[in-house]
Amino acid sequence: MTTDEAPPETVRQANTGVTGLFRALRPLAYLLRPYRVTVLAALAAGVVSQVTLVAAGTLGAYLVGRAVTGATADDLRTSVIVLVVLVILQAVLLVADSMLAHIAAFRTLADMRRRCYEAFERLSPTHLSWGRSGDHGAAMMDDVELLELFFAHTLSPFLAATTVPAAAIIALLVLAWPVALVLLPFVVAIAIIPRYLRDRSLADGRTERSAVGDLNAQLVDAVQGAREVLAASAGDRMRALLRQRGLALRDAQVVHARRTGAERATVDLLSGGGVLTVLIVAAILVSRGQLSAPLLPTVAILAGAAFVPVAAFADAAKELGRVIAASGRLADLLARPALVADHGTHVPAHQLTPVVRFTDVHFRYAADLPEAATGVSFEMYAGETLALAGASGAGKSTCAALLLRLYDVTGGRITIDGIDVRDLPDKVLRTLVAVVPQDVYLFSEPLDDNLRIARPDADEAALIEAAERSLVAEFIPSLPEGYRTPVGERGLRLSGGQRQRVAIARALLRDTPVLVLDEAVSSLDTESEELLQAGIDEVTRDRTTLVIAHRLSTLRAADRIVVLEHGAVVETGPYDDLVAAGGHFARLVGSGLDQPATAPE
Repeated sequence: MTTDEAPPETVRQANTGVTGLFRALRPLAYLLRPYRVTVLAALAAGVVSQVTLVAAGTLGAYLVGRAVTGATADDLRTSVIVLVVLVILQAVLLVADSMLAHIAAFRTLADMRRRCYEAFERLSPTHLSWGRSGDHGAAMMDDVELLELFFAHTLSPFLAATTVPAAAIIALLVLAWPVALVLLPFVVAIAIIPRYLRDRSLADGRTERSAVGDLNAQLVDAVQGAREVLAASAGDRMRALLRQRGLALRDAQVVHARRTGAERATVDLLSGGGVLTVLIVAAILVSRGQLSAPLLPTVAILAGAAFVPVAAFADAAKELGRVIAASGRLADLLARPALVADHGTHVPAHQLTPVVRFTDVHFRYAADLPEAATGVSFEMYAGETLALAGASGAGKSTCAALLLRLYDVTGGRITIDGIDVRDLPDKVLRTLVAVVPQDVYLFSEPLDDNLRIARPDADEAALIEAAERSLVAEFIPSLPEGYRTPVGERGLRLSGGQRQRVAIARALLRDTPVLVLDEAVSSLDTESEELLQAGIDEVTRDRTTLVIAHRLSTLRAADRIVVLEHGAVVETGPYDDLVAAGGHFARLVGSGLDQPATAPE
């Protein structure tokens, strides 16, 4: 099994099992497999560091006992040297434990971020649209960062908590078995506290992580929609929503803090009570002559050593509810199946003729929704421009999404040169089909970097040519840094028409044999549309082009028009023939077809 495969069980399944807290964390430990040598070295350093600390403390206590009972400096010299060596060794091992554990943790976190992004990439944009970008960002950043608590601060304490107390109790059994017997119940009680509080911890963790995601999502909405909020004077409402999300997070954090505070107080109470009980029993044994006086400090140190790693683990374990909740969200993301599976066989794109056919295509967005495409059949020949017309919701954008394989058809097939698009690798399909969407997204980067997203290896000449054909070059002189001008988040430093031209330039730069124009000129004025249409005509002359449009001028430029109604083809033909026929298309023209769509189809 490769390191990129899913863990053997999901976190959510493990949480509901009966095998305890650490069974829930097995998938997280599984992620450390690529770095198991580093992890094992960190664990070994951590355990040996704890053992060395106990040994140094025990030896120090023994030296104190010897000193107060009359031992000379010469008698203690060798033991002091050994104590110094142990202290230095313990410090070195402690540094090695922390350094190695964090190296493994940070490498694992980097892998998790990569896998999260690959999951976002695998899931179609439409699939992700059911969530909120702020919540997705919280999963990719906050939840992943929270896993560092487990990777770097829980594994080593857990191992030390299972080995050091056992060694301390065995040593006490040898020195004074009654002391070991009275100590054992306290150690066991501290160890099982996380188990008794597990369900409450998991519930608190899930509530808090959900509240973090909600607040992040609301903050992203507030920032990205700042102009709309100001324009609508909706600041009070937005502040109220942010306050509501913030209070929900605060309440979740307070509940978590109360539980962890009570847990820590209980651990401290049991630790103090255990040490006190040990001292009382040891003192009684000394008074009865059953334990030599010089060993009294040693017994006290061993008792404390039994509690220290267990208390340290309990302190780390109190955060495991948040960690498991975060890992559960991540596991759900990583395990979520893609809407379309990339299992196509390799076909060289340059060998395919750009002839596209829809054959009895059926599709519905969900089982409880009506069909968005009902037996759609049409063909697009090489070099032909075909337009889809119809009212909003007729199925035009659905057809484009199916061609791009943002979804898979539920019936029928779509082919390019006779090959079903489902049988083409996604990379091949993307080299065959480019799209100019109605809703253009630009990144907060310089303009030329936004253009090169379409073709990262494009040289300056190709970039400028695409910019000139799409009329992007016309507004370059108005930009302070020319092509290197940052366009702002979502391209807000550009007008809607300018963003649309950039999208067209991307498609031209990609230079695919099949082009999809989804309301590509809807944000342009009439003059700019006429200029741009000339460039589009030149570029689409040798390409198979699917146009989704409401403007009559765009429809007139198409070789043929396919008219859709309620997801079905009702008419097909050239513009003039359809108008002359007086059918559905003619009625659409008469009712004002120029009005653009306002909702997804």
